[in-house]
Amino acid sequence: MARPGLTRHRKFARLARLLGSRALARGHLELLWDVAYENGDDLVGDAGDVEFLAEWQGEVGKLASALVEAGLLDLEGDQYRVHDLWDHAPEYVAHRRSKEQERRKTKACAYCGSEYNSPDSRSKYCTDTCRKAAWKDGRKTDGDGGVRSDASLETEGRRKETDGDGSPAPAPAPAPAPARRRKDLRAASAAPPVEPPRDPGTAPAEMPVQESRHQATIDAWATRFKASTGSKFVYQPADGRSVKELLKAIPEASVEEIGARMDRALATDWFRKSPDLKTFCSKWNAWAGPVPERSPPKPERRPAWTPDCGDPYADPLEVANAH
Repeated sequence: MARPGLTRHRKFARLARLLGSRALARGHLELLWDVAYENGDDLVGDAGDVEFLAEWQGEVGKLASALVEAGLLDLEGDQYRVHDLWDHAPEYVAHRRSKEQERRKTKACAYCGSEYNSPDSRSKYCTDTCRKAAWKDGRKTDGDGGVRSDASLETEGRRKETDGDGSPAPAPAPAPAPARRRKDLRAASAAPPVEPPRDPGTAPAEMPVQESRHQATIDAWATRFKASTGSKFVYQPADGRSVKELLKAIPEASVEEIGARMDRALATDWFRKSPDLKTFCSKWNAWAGPVPERSPPKPERRPAWTPDCGDPYADPLEVANAH
């Protein structure tokens, strides 16, 4: 496709004047350039080829002479070439041109010696059969290209198994273990020791004070949670972080005091509906008072206008008038 400024170029204006139409000039140019782009070659052919490829329907020879006069085609003998095609063609056309030039070169197969053509500059063999055969034969050749016999291969195999005097060759030393990188060593030394998970309520011997308080707090909550709700407490990482932050803020609080505040929290109506360890830790000061008494369940209320006849859909005025 031509550039947007084609119709304002002096060469196009000259061609349009010679042909008598701007539409004809652009249409024939587009058809001619499409052929050059597709083939990757600026050679179009003789005058008959030019007018046939451009689909010219007018006087024979008029379009070719007009293109030469306008400076859009170059005449070399009786052959026509697109003027400065490679200076204005897209990049894919230049790539196609290089492959076309490579394809026109005659190459000799490195295995069978037959001539062939290929657009790939790295090609050495005419077919895949020759390439595979050359690879198989290459395993049996010396460094200078000479063919090695099966006897020489067998002799070399025995030479590898024995020394020059015929004694068995010593076994090779084992390869050293790969050295660990300094980055991995720093990461291994900085990483904390990994402990196996344990169930709530079990604590290892000689546990640090802070860790024992942390585990005891979670065990106390699990026991009270099951007694209050009847279901098992499911531990979440957010609960552990909340307990850790709480114990840092109140280092003087004992496990008994924490358990007492848990009882106060679980006795509160609004908290008992959805008890949560994270919420308990965040509202620590709210559970400092005495244990609140649980309010009795509210009795079921009946509408005041419900008639004694047992019909809930009866009109109260009609029932009153009936009595």
